[in-house]
Amino acid sequence: MRVYTNLAEGGTHAVRIWRVQDEALLAGPYLWSFTSGTEGWRTFSLPAALHISASTDYVVSVSNSADGNYAELIRGFALPVVSPPLHTYVGSGVYTESMGTMPVLTWDDTIYFRDIVFVPDN
Repeated sequence: MRVYTNLAEGGTHAVRIWRVQDEALLAGPYLWSFTSGTEGWRTFSLPAALHISASTDYVVSVSNSADGNYAELIRGFALPVVSPPLHTYVGSGVYTESMGTMPVLTWDDTIYFRDIVFVPDN
């Protein structure tokens, strides 16, 4: 998992991975804490590798801390992002207002900079 943080983002975050088709929680929640004051990518390793399936949509969710700070890019998902073998859709940046539920809400095609580190099987 990766998160791009702004200078103010820090604290404890909950990490989860969901399968979209049935909203199944596949991994997490795992708690991840880091100190604010540094802008850039931060990496969290899952306790065990998660095997995902081709042609299946997933949501990576990393909550923001209690202070509500996070990096964003409005209209960042106005076009799909393709980086084979992975891709996103227009409006892929999703969020939730109810902790512990799969994010499904969108706002202005915003990117929230929650990402995966993906290693394909050989």
